[in-house]
Amino acid sequence: MRCTTDLLWGAGLLLVAGVSLVAVAAAPEAPPQSGLRSGTELSFYYFTSSNCHYCQDPQIVAAVIKAKELVAARAKADGMLFAFRGVAVEDDIPRGLATLNEVGPLDELSVGRNAFNTANIAMRLTSGIPPHDRTGIPAIIFFQRKLVFDKQGVGAGEPKYLGSVMGTAIVPWANDGAPVPP
Repeated sequence: MRCTTDLLWGAGLLLVAGVSLVAVAAAPEAPPQSGLRSGTELSFYYFTSSNCHYCQDPQIVAAVIKAKELVAARAKADGMLFAFRGVAVEDDIPRGLATLNEVGPLDELSVGRNAFNTANIAMRLTSGIPPHDRTGIPAIIFFQRKLVFDKQGVGAGEPKYLGSVMGTAIVPWANDGAPVPP
């Protein structure tokens, strides 16, 4: 699936489950290259929506981009894998894709079904995170997990919730260096 997405990304197209091909407005230059290898992964989930006033705020969008770069660099320096995942809690898939496209290349995305979005339910409602982190957008939520890639296949441990940053707090947090909870 990753190879197919990489090939389509350069053409400005993205394969989305349940939808054939969807044009993505001004696709970023190239998708990130996570590679398949074992290790500890730091997951940076960005929850957004085209219907959210704060999610469209240019300062928040710029802060998400800045934070993504800072956190990815720190993860790499610490020898960790890094994944930037976008979740558009949306009914309108093309608008959700355009909203996620504003923050640049993603390693993985989930768009559609509004509050019933699979990633929204799995990562916010059923992963054991505190109630105050289960709702509200924009939101950045961090998880850590072990990934295994060997001759027997691939595997992943349960994600461990690390913490979150919500709403307008994203801007000062990013300006303070975007520290990830331990």
